[in-house]
Amino acid sequence: AKMDYSLLPYYFCQSTGVPEELFGNFFITGAPRNWFGYSNPKMDAAYLDMAATMDPAQQKKKAQAMEDILLADMVVAPLPVHTSNRQVWNYIHDVPITLTQYNWSKAERIWRD
Repeated sequence: AKMDYSLLPYYFCQSTGVPEELFGNFFITGAPRNWFGYSNPKMDAAYLDMAATMDPAQQKKKAQAMEDILLADMVVAPLPVHTSNRQVWNYIHDVPITLTQYNWSKAERIWRD
């Protein structure tokens, strides 16, 4: 409750995969999922600039620059995401591959050989 974390293991989940969702939810001052209290005026300004950029290549560059800001501010240990793992037997076909478990499609078209 005091937001004085020494270590915060967390999976920054996304359902759309766009950089606006990741940064806007977790790394902007006062963001809805920013419960660890991260705040950096450079990040806040960079977010507004990146989100307003319409060219996908330029937006990617700006998002990568935002990652550099975060990496300078926080210690990060990348880990695998075990909850997005999906296995099926080889006789099961047309299982949809999605970005994360949060947007797995319905299974009406899955069939068994």
